[in-house]
Amino acid sequence: KQWYQRRVRADIDESLLFPNVNKLYKVSNAFSFELYKVFKEGNATDESVIHALQEFSKKFHHPYQRYCLNYTRAAKYLKSLKTERSDFREYEKLCLEDARCKKRQLSDLLICPMQHLM
Repeated sequence: KQWYQRRVRADIDESLLFPNVNKLYKVSNAFSFELYKVFKEGNATDESVIHALQEFSKKFHHPYQRYCLNYTRAAKYLKSLKTERSDFREYEKLCLEDARCKKRQLSDLLICPMQHLM
């Protein structure tokens, strides 16, 4: 099963399928950590929370905008993979069986970063 998954993924352009998702994760994770620190240290004031949100907004805007602009291209690429490659369709079925996916398809996962802020 793992060999098959590696073989299928080997020729998929992950940067086209999930454009800059790592950057979105890093920025979101850093924000979560900063906000956690504010509350954990007991220094949570309106100003400190607003400051954390403003800093997050500055750092998140560009990567989020880039992700949104590339979403249509990623969705088309995913559709072409599903249409043209039976091995990819089988791979996606295997992924759906994995409990970590919670029965969500890749198309569902592609839209997640956009839905979190809308």
